[in-house]
Amino acid sequence: MNVALISKWKWRILTEKEAVWRYGKVKVKVLIGDISVVGKKDSIWWRDLLISDNYENLNSNHFAGAIECTVWSGKDIPFWYACWTGSQTLMEAYPELYCFAGNHLAEVFCASIMLNGSWSWRLENMVEAGSRGESGSTGSSGEPEFTHQLSELILELLFELQQRQIAVRDSSDDAFSWRLEINGVFSVSSCYDRFKEKHFGPPLDNSTVLALSHLWKIKAPLKIFFFGRSFIINKLATRDLLVKKGILTDGNDSKCAFCLSEEESLRHLFVNCEVTKGIWRKVYGWVGVDTSLSREEFVNYFHNCLKIKCVKTRVIGAVMWLSTVWNIWLMRNSVIFESEKFSFLDCLSEIVFNAWR
Repeated sequence: MNVALISKWKWRILTEKEAVWRYGKVKVKVLIGDISVVGKKDSIWWRDLLISDNYENLNSNHFAGAIECTVWSGKDIPFWYACWTGSQTLMEAYPELYCFAGNHLAEVFCASIMLNGSWSWRLENMVEAGSRGESGSTGSSGEPEFTHQLSELILELLFELQQRQIAVRDSSDDAFSWRLEINGVFSVSSCYDRFKEKHFGPPLDNSTVLALSHLWKIKAPLKIFFFGRSFIINKLATRDLLVKKGILTDGNDSKCAFCLSEEESLRHLFVNCEVTKGIWRKVYGWVGVDTSLSREEFVNYFHNCLKIKCVKTRVIGAVMWLSTVWNIWLMRNSVIFESEKFSFLDCLSEIVFNAWR
């Protein structure tokens, strides 16, 4: 939903003519929507707005993919990243040309020239001169094969533009419409429907949904509540995930901060680590659910809590579980970021304190 609301700001930037942001190339940047258009002096708000649906991550299912652009001056429409020739961007429709673009951030206007009082396309301007004169094998015409292939693609694109009667016409502002609504006007609901699968991934399995439904019923501080949610859906920033994302590159950085022997994953940190196993043994004994749950089942508490018949005990178990995973995570962060030593007794004290305050 947050991305859909941010997209509403993007729509306003594209369509509100008298707004303070009408100056500069803000519309082009919004339609490109990539980190490459963020400047060093740009505010945090502007940076977050631009990369809220980063193009490389969302491919065609991004904000600009839902915008139909109508060319007039061509100065507000990025040549490669916007849908102005059809349902696809030119980067998607002509990836070979895109690879050899001289300026990936250029506007449509840059591909045209005024001749004899009218605008004409100069699509070859969008491809680097070096790639047009590449040496190598030659075709039947004696022209380098590689150059010949690019020339054919340029002619194909030119023919498409002529067939669709698309041309830079005058100095009027380019026009934009929202593809997902019949009236062409942006709506948060249609934008949310577009993004939800890409941002939230496939639907959760039934057991996870059931676990979350039990979590919702527990009264806890908001930050601990959302931490519990991240735990259940396996979205905590454990070191194995940071390695996969390329944030951590040194193999030693992926080791568990407690035992220093295994790679830190959510399952290792909270289930298999010999250090945290000791914590779970203590908490498991305090709660007194040994007749209903095994210690392994208690670690995945919200998946198994219905096995506890006593509602009061079930609530106590939920609170203790939340306090335990929260304080294990805080202790882990203190060891990593503040170089503190792990203290078994301190961790247990914090678990009890947070559970009952």
